[in-house]
Amino acid sequence: MSGAREHIYFADLNCPFCYALDERILELGLAEQVVWQGIQHLHTVEQWKDITPARLAEEVGRLAQLAPDLAIRVPPRLPPTGLPILALAEIGLTDAAAAARVRRGLHRALWIEGHDISSPAVIGEVCRSLGLALPKPSANARALVSRWQNEWERGGFDGRVPVLIAPGGARAFGLEASRRIATFLKAGLISSQSDAVCRRPASS
Repeated sequence: MSGAREHIYFADLNCPFCYALDERILELGLAEQVVWQGIQHLHTVEQWKDITPARLAEEVGRLAQLAPDLAIRVPPRLPPTGLPILALAEIGLTDAAAAARVRRGLHRALWIEGHDISSPAVIGEVCRSLGLALPKPSANARALVSRWQNEWERGGFDGRVPVLIAPGGARAFGLEASRRIATFLKAGLISSQSDAVCRRPASS
């Protein structure tokens, strides 16, 4: 699933711990060592019903304790992420660096500004703020997103994000301290697990 030195990074844009991990990887200067693969950890009506406002507030509150310097607030609602992930896949087909900038913009639009990133208008505004046009998803982008989702569904991750996978197969689940993230991305020899994850509801 990866190149010789790259770590695969499964994440969902509407997971606050994925947002925090993205920011920490960027701060560490290790973004080039990971290949982001966007997935949707919530699909069915039953799964969405379990993500109540109280549960969302609890997750954001827990993240605020783990990463007190991270700018974040509870958004008015948790948006589905199929459309923004598809847009990121399309941009990434030709410019991985631009896709990473748009991803960061989408994270901030949701987790700081409280915008609905499932809206084409919001996605378009984030793109335009970075000098890009709103992409029209191609068949290649749709196939890529489908492959990402299938790899995550069949990967034995127990419905959890974020997860980093080292070239040698070691896995790191959840948000961890910056030094542990750096160690994993530089060596990736020992699997680890944190409970700072978004998890697909058991009722699904």
